[in-house]
Amino acid sequence: MYLDLASSVKLASSIKEASSSLSKTSVVLAPSPTYLGQVSSALKDSHNVRLASQNLYFEEAGAFTGETSVKALKDFNCSITLLGHSERRHIFSESEEIIRKKLSFCLKNEISVILCVGESQEERDSNKTEEVLSRQLEFAKENLESFGKDLIIAYEPVWAIGTGKTAKIEDIKNSHEFVLNFLDKDLPVLYGGSVKPDNLKSILEVESVSGVLVGSASVKSEQFLEMIQISEKL
Repeated sequence: MYLDLASSVKLASSIKEASSSLSKTSVVLAPSPTYLGQVSSALKDSHNVRLASQNLYFEEAGAFTGETSVKALKDFNCSITLLGHSERRHIFSESEEIIRKKLSFCLKNEISVILCVGESQEERDSNKTEEVLSRQLEFAKENLESFGKDLIIAYEPVWAIGTGKTAKIEDIKNSHEFVLNFLDKDLPVLYGGSVKPDNLKSILEVESVSGVLVGSASVKSEQFLEMIQISEKL
């Protein structure tokens, strides 16, 4: 909810242009749901930029006011969705049961998923990080073979979202390695949590980090384009 229609399309167009020659970096954009159609048009024929939804609902159709259907996403050539983002969990009270229903629904409807997991400050202070991650990853682990390559994990510590705080490199390394060991499979694991151009390189140099989930910096064209170039050069 940072951008209006014109700025959303302008940002997507500039990212598409800047990404046309990428060879090592993949970019995924998840605009506000009201602008999916226009951003989809702006990204037409792009080979390096995919369109994602910030969320979806776990029913095909029905009286679910305010929700986004999988049919709507496919109408906009949207092939991937975020699920379990910390703001969905903690502001909108999405339970683990709801997120699991959404995961199952995406599996049945061939929608790729970026599953967000992470602990709150309170959980971290209580040394419950691994317990929380295990709970949030349990359903995905049980269905890994079915997901195949259509599942990406994003570790985003809740205490680092919108706070300006970034996890220490050692903490990122430990949490990412725990996720990979728990799943016992080599999946892409992204880091999200106040990622910016000045800390991106050190984060991406962590062996267990496959990429980043960018928050507020992603709506600032110069910052996001700089981050794409940093990633491409590594």
